[in-house]
Amino acid sequence: MKKNVLKKLGVLVVAGVMLASVGCGKKDTASANQSVVNEVEASDSEVFSEETLDAGQVKLFSKVCDIPFDYSKIAKKVSLKDEMADQFNIKVPADGTLDNIYVDVIGKNESMLINLQNKGATEETPKRCRVIGFTIQSGSFDSSNFVLPGGVTLDSSAYDISSAYGDPDKTIDEKSGFQYVYEKSNVTYTFYFSRDVVGVQKVVVAYTGI
Repeated sequence: MKKNVLKKLGVLVVAGVMLASVGCGKKDTASANQSVVNEVEASDSEVFSEETLDAGQVKLFSKVCDIPFDYSKIAKKVSLKDEMADQFNIKVPADGTLDNIYVDVIGKNESMLINLQNKGATEETPKRCRVIGFTIQSGSFDSSNFVLPGGVTLDSSAYDISSAYGDPDKTIDEKSGFQYVYEKSNVTYTFYFSRDVVGVQKVVVAYTGI
């Protein structure tokens, strides 16, 4: 009788171990699948640690610029697209802003979008305004002409960015990719990633302290 009881207990223990193993396997698989999509690896590193750049700064064409900065800082390196300058005679409204203005890099097949602000009492040409934001994209801008604090630039990986800046203030998941959004020192940095390409494909920097 005692032998039968021990035998039954042994069967139950083995069955329990097998069920626990199966349960753990399912849990690990689900966790792995979730981490691919949503998990951002946290870092204890100092946010925006870079010898030459602080939060709210950018290096454009080898010049360190505080955001916002005068258009004159980059005026010798870029030009308004011909069709905009000639046909529309772009001017920024008095005490107003003008967004998404295309500028070409002089002598190169590169371009970027800029947002302008006029603090004056009368409308002004872009050259007399300040840049309060810009958009650059991989394939249309040379990453060597653009560096953010922490050494982040176009094609930096999501890990590079989260290691330098910590966890994003906001993560936006989309079918085609995802975005990391950081808000630092009156500046919002948005990094766009594609699910098919490694590295950040678009960077949007916007001054929010207007």
